[in-house]
Amino acid sequence: DRGMYRPVLLTTYALDRALHGGDAHGYLRTNLVIHALNAMFVAWLAWRLTGRSTLSLLAGALFGMHPAATEPVYYVSARSDSLVALFVLATSGLWLAVDRQSGWFRRSGWLTMAAALWTKATALMLPLVLLTWDLACSTLGRKWLLRRHAPLAGLSLVYLVCSWWTGFLPRSLAAPTRDLGTQLMTQAKAATYYLSLLFWPVGGSVHPAFGVADSLSPAVIGSALLVVAAAVAGVALWRSGLRRHVFLGVWVVAALLPTVLMPLNVLVNERRAYLPLAAFAIGAAWGLRRLRAVPGSRTSVTIGALMLFCLLSHQRGDVWASELTLWQDAVERGPHMARSRLYLGDAHVEAARNALSPGEEQQHRESAIVAYEAVISLEPGQRMLTLQAHNGLAILEWDAGDLASAQERLTSLLMEDPDYVDALVNLGGVHFSRARESRGADRESLQQATQLYERA
Repeated sequence: DRGMYRPVLLTTYALDRALHGGDAHGYLRTNLVIHALNAMFVAWLAWRLTGRSTLSLLAGALFGMHPAATEPVYYVSARSDSLVALFVLATSGLWLAVDRQSGWFRRSGWLTMAAALWTKATALMLPLVLLTWDLACSTLGRKWLLRRHAPLAGLSLVYLVCSWWTGFLPRSLAAPTRDLGTQLMTQAKAATYYLSLLFWPVGGSVHPAFGVADSLSPAVIGSALLVVAAAVAGVALWRSGLRRHVFLGVWVVAALLPTVLMPLNVLVNERRAYLPLAAFAIGAAWGLRRLRAVPGSRTSVTIGALMLFCLLSHQRGDVWASELTLWQDAVERGPHMARSRLYLGDAHVEAARNALSPGEEQQHRESAIVAYEAVISLEPGQRMLTLQAHNGLAILEWDAGDLASAQERLTSLLMEDPDYVDALVNLGGVHFSRARESRGADRESLQQATQLYERA
């Protein structure tokens, strides 16, 4: 899809492919290296902010061990979040190192900003964050600010023009996933989710139990009041001179702002907290260093936090061991989430195909049927989810040799949605299986399979 063109990200995947072939562990090792580099960049940025080496190392450690960082490490497709964070952190560190004579740092920052933009659109938040830093720390005039920020603004403008030219922005704006009011209420509620994920990352899930907010429920009102209170606190801190603390808050808000303004199919997920986590880690380290009330409390709390994060991250790693364990965990934490059950059904189908015994295969098949039927009962109004669940049931019938039932189910799906590609492909496969069983005698089935494949 040209609208989602991300050349820097795609280059890393191409390099992985060249080095590791189809071995997923090679891709995951690259993810781990990127995360380790990000932890070092967080430490460097903390040092640039505070000038304190111990605090900086603590910030890097908190970032590296936080459970919210596990998804961009264990999920290959989440590399976009960790890779854009790498370039955003690099640009921020270079920016904080720049003075009016350091042309090399300035030009390097432009390059890393361009790399961030061509990794993921989240990098559009960076000019706002860096402007906040300069307003907080600089005493120079508006002309100097304009000259300093014009290159980053220009790069962002070029990126937006390219996104418009490829058709991504026009398509997204013309057919939003939900209306603006629902989007704002949903993302207001999401603020509580992300704060809890950062401060108390217990019970994480690849697909959180989180729904659309289409009315002013107590959860929405409470979250909105929390956002307003945070904004008031930020203004008070700014006026009192604690502007570097406000810089960290603006970082968190700006990193989440693109998903607030642009409605997406996925309401919330853990990996969106990856970039805000950098500011959280620096702020948490700052706070831990100021604990002086009880002798030894600072060391005890710091060690306790790091140990807790290590334990929770290890547990999340066990969950990410396979698709089956991943979606079993998601269903346990959100049994009413139909999409989690759909993917659990898919995982059971794959496990059935790779089973080592007939009994194990049958067990996975039965579990898949239960998962797909649960999707249909949970979300009868969600057309795409129910189509996918019925498609999964058709695959099970096909695998079991019940071609007649699979054909009937897939045909009914195509009557409801003639352009449903998965159903076209699978129905073509069913007809091809009939032709193969007849050893070529059933030419009608072979012809139908060919026509269906061509339509797909």
